[in-house]
Amino acid sequence: MLSGKFNVTANIATAIACAGYHVLILDTDIQSPGIHVAFSLDENYNYNSPTPQ
Repeated sequence: MLSGKFNVTANIATAIACAGYHVLILDTDIQSPGIHVAFSLDENYNYNSPTPQ
């Protein structure tokens, strides 16, 4: 379950992206990062890699 902060961040980022803008979300919650859950992303995958893993 995501907190309200994560839900608001995810919804605003999605709305901005749907409007055609690029969006970057930087999750700085060191103790419990979780924004990846809102977008169903694998926390162990290297999304910066130029080649598929």
